[in-house]
Amino acid sequence: MREAVWNRYLTFVLRLVSRAVDRARFSTHYIERHLGSSGRRRTMPHVRPAYDRQKFEELILYVAKKSDGDQRYGAGKLAKLLYFIDFGAYGSLGESISGARYHLIARGPAPKALVPVREEMRQRGDIEIKRVPMGDGYKDQERVIALREPKGDAFTEEERYFIDSVIERFKDMNAAEMSYEAHKEVGVRLADEKEEIPYGTVYLRNEPWTEDEIESVRRHLKERGWARAA
Repeated sequence: MREAVWNRYLTFVLRLVSRAVDRARFSTHYIERHLGSSGRRRTMPHVRPAYDRQKFEELILYVAKKSDGDQRYGAGKLAKLLYFIDFGAYGSLGESISGARYHLIARGPAPKALVPVREEMRQRGDIEIKRVPMGDGYKDQERVIALREPKGDAFTEEERYFIDSVIERFKDMNAAEMSYEAHKEVGVRLADEKEEIPYGTVYLRNEPWTEDEIESVRRHLKERGWARAA
């Protein structure tokens, strides 16, 4: 069973690298994610998408603007929204929005670049970082407030629609609830703390896996250098 799970992942990654796509051998899950209703083939994504720093900054601004009235929105929820946006777009659109690298920390997946990029944006006057008291016994909420509008041409219409759909999906969740949802993702389960979460894992079904299966795939990823510190 472990070998079957590993072979499924390995086969997919090798196909991405070689780009020698044989549709007939792809799983139903892959076809559903990469073919539109017309059956037209979408573009094959990169195994490790290129990081676009400027687009990552614009994405932070966009999410911050859209979340302005969300009382549950704080630094933790921002990190989770960015994760679901980038990984979701990679699976649904064929490309990540920003290509940022995500690693697993104690509170769930987060972009490694978020803290230093956020600080540079604050120094430039693009954002404000505001501490909001949450009451006795609760840690203050740290909110990223956008001080300018994101650039109008930062995202395509399709990307903007997708980003909005993710924000809408999680509008009633706080960071802890989003972290719980993220830990259902195979990629998050495969990563050890501080390790990078491979984008390619979005093509694995989030079906129930045993801990032995997860550990087996995690070991193979490390042996081949595909699981690395973020």
